[in-house]
Amino acid sequence: MEEFIAYLRKIIVPIVLVGLVIVCFFPIFYIVLTSFKPADLVFSMPPVWIFKPTLKAYYRVFELVPDFPTRVFNSTVVAVVSTFFATTIGTLAAYALSRFEIKAKEHFAFFILSTRFAPPVGFVVPFYLIFSEVALIDTLTGLFLVHIMINLSFTVWMMRGIFDSIPVEYEEAAMVDGMTRFQALRRIVLPAAKGGIAATAIFAMIMSWNEFVFALTLCNLRANTLPIALPKLDQMSIVQWEVVCACGTMIIIPMVLFTFLGQRYLIRGLTMGTVRG
Repeated sequence: MEEFIAYLRKIIVPIVLVGLVIVCFFPIFYIVLTSFKPADLVFSMPPVWIFKPTLKAYYRVFELVPDFPTRVFNSTVVAVVSTFFATTIGTLAAYALSRFEIKAKEHFAFFILSTRFAPPVGFVVPFYLIFSEVALIDTLTGLFLVHIMINLSFTVWMMRGIFDSIPVEYEEAAMVDGMTRFQALRRIVLPAAKGGIAATAIFAMIMSWNEFVFALTLCNLRANTLPIALPKLDQMSIVQWEVVCACGTMIIIPMVLFTFLGQRYLIRGLTMGTVRG
């Protein structure tokens, strides 16, 4: 009986996993497929799966959003800079929470996590009022600060679990041999945690790249990013959904490629924090 159950498990588990992958990726596949469809086939019933692809929708995106290249530049700069600072600051804070005896550090760690409890839209008005006073509305600097604060609590908690999984004896042995705390961190701990750091950076960059609410509220001309190009396409009298899908595809592709290139670090980093040394 046990052998039969094990046999069924070998069959059912892969089928379930394949089904979940299909369910998760089908919307993305359909968006990409629709972006290449002629306009008259977008709402055809039943859906047309085989057709002669066209790039008209992509050309149309650049016509309707003439500043699209600038938005690509803004999104890239904001994502890279905010990810760098959020990952650097979060890694150092997580190391302190993991290694040092700090008074009420668990309460402090919970407070950091609690900043993610409220939905981001709840902070839009306070940020807008503050940034209006310091002339940070519609600036890349303002978006840097917002995205760093959004990602910081995530990086701290993710990196803390990774540091907890690295035995403290490694650092103690290095310091016995004459290294300072900083040297042990730089030469021993950070190389051991590089997979987790890379995974954290990937997630932080994805969140920054896709961030919509603050970009829509705090930017209106100079610092526009890619995600807020989609509402501009919806302002047409007749929404051209193939154009919307083309724009969405161009927003998705950079992060898909980035995640694909860093997938080995992503897998390694996600598994590091599950086992404590």
